[in-house]
Amino acid sequence: MNSHCAYYLLAQIGDGVVYSWGLSKSGQLGRSVDKRRPAELPCPIESLLDKKMAFISANEDNSAAISSYVIINF
Repeated sequence: MNSHCAYYLLAQIGDGVVYSWGLSKSGQLGRSVDKRRPAELPCPIESLLDKKMAFISANEDNSAAISSYVIINF
């Protein structure tokens, strides 16, 4: 499953890990990056590693992930 907007991408691979890369103007990648430069390589979002995500979403201003238990907005 993946979700993207013009600035960044989120992708969930087969083992359930959610990766992010691209430009994070307001923390949309869910991880620490230089906000002036895009993150060129996909990296896992560590705060989601122990959660099984059912849905991920990306838009210009924020990202969201829905697990079977809770909605996480970052």
